Amino acid sequence: MHLTTFISLFSDQSMSEDSNTRNDDSDDTNQSETTVYADVLSKLHNLQEKSAEKEEQRNVLNDGAKYMTELIILMEKHKDQTMDQTTAVSINEAIQSFLNTAVQIEMKELWENDSASAKEIFYSYMKIFNLSAMKNYLQLLHMQMFVKVLYEKCIIIILAIVASIITHCKFTVVDLQEPRDNQEILRLMLNYIKGELDPQSSLPYSVTTRMIFSFLWNYADKTVVVPNLIKVGYPEAVLKWLSLFHG
Repeated sequence: MHLTTFISLFSDQSMSEDSNTRNDDSDDTNQSETTVYADVLSKLHNLQEKSAEKEEQRNVLNDGAKYMTELIILMEKHKDQTMDQTTAVSINEAIQSFLNTAVQIEMKELWENDSASAKEIFYSYMKIFNLSAMKNYLQLLHMQMFVKVLYEKCIIIILAIVASIITHCKFTVVDLQEPRDNQEILRLMLNYIKGELDPQSSLPYSVTTRMIFSFLWNYADKTVVVPNLIKVGYPEAVLKWLSLFHG
């Protein structure tokens, strides 16, 4: 799976204002809030230059996980401050820049002879889901609209990367043990899907749900780690979904 498959997912959501977002006339206020994120946003933008060199692409993915983690932690730290549009746009641009960078990396060529490193990168991105902000998003907790959109974009990128990398990972029985079994993360993903798979609803599924399915499809293809899905309750959930939609 190549990451270019997912680049169009980011063009549908805008950073337009909503009722939960402050519209200050003060440029100083906007600048001070954006400055809080300036360092990590700069680091995300700079990854694009590094990705041009093939020998640096592994480092780009590794650093990308670190910087995405740093960004999400910062957003969580300042969650009690209403995010202004200028800051939201700046963060959105940096996230988009990282997506554009990741798209240029051919995963198959990078990992086909190094499954151990592929798995290490895989887990570095999966760990991001353990951040409280990511858990809150997957639990559908209320949050500012700008923040929610930005978290969704972070999650979509992470899911796209792990869904792509996992095809090159070789798992063992060690990956059935804590913390590598990712039980809480898999359970949160399952509950998120359950919240959207309402047969009475005519609303389309969110991009997040579609990306979770893409990840789970590739994860389930790794027979060794299927017990992790069984322990969480995916077989029962799938059977229920099939009966709801095709019963």
